[in-house]
Amino acid sequence: MANTFTEELTEYYKENYNGLCKHAFYRSGKLLDPEDVVQETFARALRFKDSFKGGPQGIGGWVFTIMVNVIKGSMREGIVVENTVEYDEFYDEPCNMTVEEQQLVDEIQQLIWRKNEDVRQILYLYYFQEYKPRYITQVVEQTGSNVRQIIKRFKEEVKDEFERGDYM
Repeated sequence: MANTFTEELTEYYKENYNGLCKHAFYRSGKLLDPEDVVQETFARALRFKDSFKGGPQGIGGWVFTIMVNVIKGSMREGIVVENTVEYDEFYDEPCNMTVEEQQLVDEIQQLIWRKNEDVRQILYLYYFQEYKPRYITQVVEQTGSNVRQIIKRFKEEVKDEFERGDYM
C-alpha cells in the first residue's frame, strides 16, 4: 500500500497508463499524442498535489479530471500534432477471455468508437473504466439523467445489432 501521495500517484500511473493513453486518444479525436497527454497530466498532478482532496473516485477521478483539462486546454490552444497511433494500441487485452468473448469486446469497442466524442467518453468511462453514472457526471459536462440515457440507448443499440446479426 502506498504511504505517500507520490507513491500512490506512481502506483496509479503504473496500473493505469495504458487505459489513460487509450482514453486520451479517444477524447482528443486522434489529434493529440496520447503519451504526451498522460505525461502532462501526471506532471500537473505532481505540481498541484496539494489540491487533491480525495473523494469517491479517489486519486483516479482526480487524475482523470486533470487529463480532461489537459486535453481541452491543448485543443483550445491549438496544440495539435499528427497522431499515427492506432486506436487499439493502448487496449489491454484481458488474458482470461475466450476468443469469442474477446471478439465481442472488440465489436462493442468498435461500436463505441463510431460515436461522437461526448458519447464515446461516457461509454468509455462506463465500460472500460467502470465508473458509475453518478461519477461520470463529475468528469463530463452532462447531467446524470443524460448519462444514464446515453448508456441505456447504447445497450439497446448493441442488443438490436446483435439480434439482427448486423455486427462485424
